[in-house]
Amino acid sequence: MPDRARFVINIALLLLITLLARPASAYVLSSQTNPSNLANSSLPELSAPESSREGYFVLSLSESPSQGFIVEYSTDEDFREIERTYPWFGDFQRMTLTGFDDGNHYFRIRAVADESGGLSPKNSQPSIQSSNQVSNVVRVQVDHYALEQALTLFALGGLLFAILVVIILHQHRRSRAHE
Repeated sequence: MPDRARFVINIALLLLITLLARPASAYVLSSQTNPSNLANSSLPELSAPESSREGYFVLSLSESPSQGFIVEYSTDEDFREIERTYPWFGDFQRMTLTGFDDGNHYFRIRAVADESGGLSPKNSQPSIQSSNQVSNVVRVQVDHYALEQALTLFALGGLLFAILVVIILHQHRRSRAHE
């Protein structure tokens, strides 16, 4: 087998192994999410930063989850309409969310009572039968940097890069002239 083909196969296998890697507890959670376990357990406290200037932030749990959770997202503090849901993966205590516009964003977690493979017609996501047990609500206010400020920083970075390139080229020519 040629070296290039072997290299491509090795990279593909490495990528596949990396994408399929899951913590051991991710396999155990589904057996722990029956309604009797949900009734006997309390949800960990959810926390998040108060504000974000970049549109991404980290949600944190006070303890490692011992059951399945979903994160519910709404732009309304009372959760009259849930905009999106995010499954909490494995036994990780933190989840990074990104891509949020300016404004107030509200999150809470809900214990998952039963997972079924069907699709709900409303949002074409896996339908999840959830318990009535929900966590505290956290608010994250997103206020992006002004566009003028971002463009100014970009221009300054470009100027510094150009100065660096000129210095490197000048020193290279100078060292060649002395040889």
